[in-house]
Amino acid sequence: MTRLLILLASLVLMSRAEAEASDQCSDIIKDGTLQTVNIRTNDLLQQVILDRLSRMTYEESQKDKSFDANIAIGPKKLGVGYDEKQFRRYQDDLRRQLDTSLTISQQRDIALASGDPTIINAWSNCMDKKGGLSVRYIINNKNSAFAIVEWRAAPKSGVPEVFLTEDVKLDENIAEDRSDLECLKKGRVLITGTACTAHLYVKSARTPIMLIVKAASKNGSVEDASAYLPPRLRYQVTRKPYFTKMANSNEDFYFEGAKKDGDGDFPLSRTVDPTENGGWRFDPQSIEQSFSTINNVNRGDCIASPPKANSFTSYFSFRVRSNSSGTQVCRMYPRIDLIKEEWVEDGAPAVSSTGPNLNNTLGADKLEQKTESVIKR
Repeated sequence: MTRLLILLASLVLMSRAEAEASDQCSDIIKDGTLQTVNIRTNDLLQQVILDRLSRMTYEESQKDKSFDANIAIGPKKLGVGYDEKQFRRYQDDLRRQLDTSLTISQQRDIALASGDPTIINAWSNCMDKKGGLSVRYIINNKNSAFAIVEWRAAPKSGVPEVFLTEDVKLDENIAEDRSDLECLKKGRVLITGTACTAHLYVKSARTPIMLIVKAASKNGSVEDASAYLPPRLRYQVTRKPYFTKMANSNEDFYFEGAKKDGDGDFPLSRTVDPTENGGWRFDPQSIEQSFSTINNVNRGDCIASPPKANSFTSYFSFRVRSNSSGTQVCRMYPRIDLIKEEWVEDGAPAVSSTGPNLNNTLGADKLEQKTESVIKR
């Protein structure tokens, strides 16, 4: 799977002081703001969620409610009942898709680039109180973005304007001949309350960009501003049924249980490993079953238990109750989907996408059958 490149080499070279300087008002992603926005259908915010989850401990995944006040991020993404080994496998698979090393300030920049008004308003209110130089992005399409550079005078500061002290260094992936870069040139004056917008044409949608803006007032230099433009990718979910047809038959997969003179339990368990099966995982919300009686005897019964699933396991079972007068035979048709999450360039053809969904995760092709006490026909 094509890896999602998150960091440029220029980020590695970025000094600690610059990284800390770029952390202005980053608390918007920690103070509950993300609990009020629609993170299920926003591709950029999904990157923040997955990056955060990829670096959590197993224990943290069960406690962290930064994206939902009612349920921790682990159960929200993986379903209920996952264990530590399964969680580590999910993280390994996730790291193959994403270079998971975003700083808090980069997470903030991604949240701002999402365009969600709740996030932008929270950040703007913070910056109005704090004051200072800032830069953020509006994504136009996969190859085009606007960099908004602003100066906000801190309350009672008396500094109404600043000017850029040098040209903003541009990544080679930016096509300068197709971009409008006047707002990023040395000497550009920024007046408080007035934004200056640069248009960037980016050659590859998979390449992130970092801009660092340096400015000064007549009284001296001001704190630098930086902003991270994430890859412009679309979150795509492909799905297929896990259970197919019976061997040598066009009938849907089923399993049967038979019992004479007493009760008997018949379980069917399946597991998937995301690290070994091309990224296919169970979709817990798609689990369902139907049930029928093949041979019914006097005082016999077929009792189905509710099916259970998380991203790694699915479990079906039923009880057959009979008496000595004959054999009770029950049949169950289990159903659950496999899904694969991928990040593709915006504009790539859709395969079979449901859109980002926090409850749609994990599945695979290689199947391991734990227990199956059944009669197959």
